[in-house]
Amino acid sequence: KQQQEDVGLELAAMRRLVDELKTAVDEQVSDVAALRTKRAEYGQLRAMLRDLPARVEHQVMVPLGKNAFMPGRLR
Repeated sequence: KQQQEDVGLELAAMRRLVDELKTAVDEQVSDVAALRTKRAEYGQLRAMLRDLPARVEHQVMVPLGKNAFMPGRLR
């Protein structure tokens, strides 16, 4: 009987460990996805910064007070 209880405790501990590992893997997968998104955003930013000096006119949103903007151009 003691041996059965020990096995039951070991199984419960293993299940808990498996659940914790699954949670950790899910968190890592989420972190990797977020990092891939950031890498893509930085790639877009790099391209924009590379092309910025080549253009003499840029589309911008000009602030009109605290809460309003209107499209404009920056030369």
